[in-house]
Amino acid sequence: MTYTDSTNTIAESNEGNNRYSRSWTWVPPVPAPFDLLSPANHAASQLLSGTLRWEASTDVDHYSVYLSTDPQPSWVGDVTGTSYDYSGLSPNTKYYWGILAVGAGGQTRSTPFAFDFTTGAPPGPFSLTSPADNATDQDTSGTLSWGSSSGATSYDVYFGTDNPPVDLLENVTGTSTPYSGCHADKTYYWCVVAKNTVGQRQCEGTFQFTTFQAGAVREEASVTLTRFEFGLDEASPNPFRGNTTISYALPRDGSVRLYILNASGAVVRTLRDGPGQRGVQRTTWDGTDDRSVHVGKGVYFCSLEAGEFVAVRKMVKTD
Repeated sequence: MTYTDSTNTIAESNEGNNRYSRSWTWVPPVPAPFDLLSPANHAASQLLSGTLRWEASTDVDHYSVYLSTDPQPSWVGDVTGTSYDYSGLSPNTKYYWGILAVGAGGQTRSTPFAFDFTTGAPPGPFSLTSPADNATDQDTSGTLSWGSSSGATSYDVYFGTDNPPVDLLENVTGTSTPYSGCHADKTYYWCVVAKNTVGQRQCEGTFQFTTFQAGAVREEASVTLTRFEFGLDEASPNPFRGNTTISYALPRDGSVRLYILNASGAVVRTLRDGPGQRGVQRTTWDGTDDRSVHVGKGVYFCSLEAGEFVAVRKMVKTD
């Protein structure tokens, strides 16, 4: 504490007594020096929302907080504690902040008055890739894939039958993740959220796909036919207008059944049903059913059965 005094003196003389007295006046102290703590001076990649912290001073009524993009920051508020929560800052921007301790005896600025820090950037935009949006006839297990988001350190994947999806499938660091356990003939929705320490960004839109219909015919992967292996090659031409040639291979002599199905799985034409010879065989379908009536344009499937072997190929008839 600081005091001032005034003095009166009492002295004795022949003429009488002189009076002596003393009085004290209290002057409040100025707040003590203090330092800024965090974010540290020149800190980089800071959050867009966070907390300013500083040391405590003494003889303080409150602290005035200054924060802005100007090197001489603007006042933003008063607090009685030694921290201040901020939010709504812009990405990739330098900010300056300082604190003024205010007490009855005056004001003391932090040392130095202003620190600076630079905010980081949230993840960049990105898109989902596969399965493609509105894809059909998808497997009940597979892989979800998406493009890379700049600055992202991880991704939250949401997947399910709700739209928008609410179930968190997995938190991953790459740009793909497997899914499984889906039901046939059902629509699934999925989206991805990219994250880093600054913030997060959702992918551009939510994708959906439908799993294959239970019991429906599904196309086989491509094969290379040899006379020693079982296989069904893609029809040629495909798509086709009039006729198309179907090639298949049998590893041994035996019973074989080759037939055409429509998109619903119903048989429309039996091309072969009986003994088959080992090796590569070819046959032609003229686009007619078992009554020799031309079928309409659309998606059809060629199915090959030979003992324990089964293969299916998709074909498209254009007229």
